[in-house]
Amino acid sequence: MPPRNTTPTTEAPAVDVQSSGRPSGPPESVGVVAKAAFLLCASPWIVVAAARALHWTRRRSLDVAVEQLRSVPRFRWAYLRRPDWLCASVDRVLPLVPLRGFGPCLKRSLLLLDLWGRCGLEPRLHLGIRAPGQDSGYGVDRGLGSGPAEGHAWVSSTVDPAVSTSDQGYASGFSF
Repeated sequence: MPPRNTTPTTEAPAVDVQSSGRPSGPPESVGVVAKAAFLLCASPWIVVAAARALHWTRRRSLDVAVEQLRSVPRFRWAYLRRPDWLCASVDRVLPLVPLRGFGPCLKRSLLLLDLWGRCGLEPRLHLGIRAPGQDSGYGVDRGLGSGPAEGHAWVSSTVDPAVSTSDQGYASGFSF
């Protein structure tokens, strides 16, 4: 067996620096793995949020249900306090959530009320209504003419105004 060289080297390993000035890390698949691991860790909490939303929306009016969904203890594990990743995780599993009778934006908002409350963000639910045929501000006119009014639900944070789901050009009619 050849002898091992135990003398420390003084040369630093070569680091490839991207144009942004940051060292290039592992391939982008690590980001996918990290997000998949986060989804795995957040899944039990998404199930709890869905069960709570189902329970409170069936038994109480919307304003009471929203208050109950917001009043939750904070996550003990700081790894889960990532509102943007929680939002992406909810979007991933939203078709599987058993809240029947609600549109996808309201289902998503009810789940995020619970999850963002656990992040300590003090979330607020907004409900907006837009007149038929009114331009959304996104350059898309659906040409609904005299059809029914359109509604949308989204969540914002009173602690961090930068954390919000999209209002999609709707004016907030009700806030809880």
